[in-house]
Amino acid sequence: MKGRNIYILCIVGFLLIVIVSQLMRPKPFSWVNTYGAHDKNPFGSYVSDSLLRQALPAGYSVKNLSWHQIKTDSAARRSNLLFTQSAFTLIEDCIDDLLEMVDSGMNVCIAANSFHYHLMDTLGFSVDWQSYSETSLRRMIQEKSVVDTIQWQKGGSFGKRNFIVNSGLLYSTTFAFDNNDKDPWKKEAILVGDEYGADDYYVVVDSVDKKSIDIEHEKAMHETDMQKACIMSHRYGRGKIVLVSYPLLFTNYGMLHGENAQLVLRTLSLLDTSRPTIRITDTVERINEDGVVVETETPLSYFIMNKPLQWALYLALALILLYMILHLRRRQRAIPVIKDPENRQLEFAQLIGTLYFQKGDHADLLKKKYNYFAEHLRRELFVDIDNPEDDSDNFQRIAQMTAIGENEIRGYITAIRKLVKEEQPVDTNILHMYVEKMNQIIQATH
Repeated sequence: MKGRNIYILCIVGFLLIVIVSQLMRPKPFSWVNTYGAHDKNPFGSYVSDSLLRQALPAGYSVKNLSWHQIKTDSAARRSNLLFTQSAFTLIEDCIDDLLEMVDSGMNVCIAANSFHYHLMDTLGFSVDWQSYSETSLRRMIQEKSVVDTIQWQKGGSFGKRNFIVNSGLLYSTTFAFDNNDKDPWKKEAILVGDEYGADDYYVVVDSVDKKSIDIEHEKAMHETDMQKACIMSHRYGRGKIVLVSYPLLFTNYGMLHGENAQLVLRTLSLLDTSRPTIRITDTVERINEDGVVVETETPLSYFIMNKPLQWALYLALALILLYMILHLRRRQRAIPVIKDPENRQLEFAQLIGTLYFQKGDHADLLKKKYNYFAEHLRRELFVDIDNPEDDSDNFQRIAQMTAIGENEIRGYITAIRKLVKEEQPVDTNILHMYVEKMNQIIQATH
């Protein structure tokens, strides 16, 4: 027993050393753009959601709602909806439902790199998408000197202002829409480009009609035949749609870098500021250090989410398996000799019979024996001697199966049945005679 305790203490001590060493090790960042509400990595949304909860006076929340819940939830329909994801690719039916809700008065902000063709075709815009790799994106993020300028044009309650943004956050997409006077949609976003050069910055414009663009912008527009922007606000029916091409600005790193938080708040101010804002997520994720999404919140998922605890769990399982293998062989010990239980049924039957006999109630003894005799014949020969109407057939079958005369069987069974049914007194000699005759018939049927 003492040796086993030392063995267990060694295992526990080794596990504690491994856990402490893993907890003290620096945790690497995951650069996967998850936009997860519980993800504290650079491209999660844990910090950004916390800041927006404090900054938006009407309220801000993150909910995991299905599209059916969005359509049927009255609170969601009275709120501003914010979508932040890499690809906004709802099916056409859902896009039609979204546009219908916006037409009835809902305000929606969509921050994504790519959009479904049906949405672009309906609203009359396209995206100028640039390919990228995660390695180049991470390099641009870490090199703080690589920056671009987002210029917010004068319009609404805000004046013209330049925002310096790390180029890694603006890696992918700008918007463009055809310069067509027959376009039925009134666009509230204008082209990218002025005296600084279109390659040096992105321009953001709110609530500006295309006819109000100055002459220089008109010339640039006719030269390119396209208008480009990274934010577009579009009045659709009684509601409003805001499209943003830099979803990474809504992440932890995006909100904490420079003055990006003010840029994000300006973007959300394009919506109805008197309404609460709900950010819709596909799943409210939890991300571990390797970028693995853990969607449940069970105790086991907490171990999987933290790499040190994950390794500790794996090590504990391995040690348990090793312990089971080492102790797989059964330990030898003395096997006691167990005697077979004695069969005392005969003694019990003799005891019960003696008690009945000493009591002197021979009629009751004969009745119990007759009941057993009748049940035995019913089970073995399929005859019912309690039914007098079938006596002829029953006695004939018993005689055939036992080789005893039919008349003899008729006499004994009829007499016994009469004594039992009429409850007549029975002396010892009659009891012995009829019991022996019934035993003789029973023995003959085996």
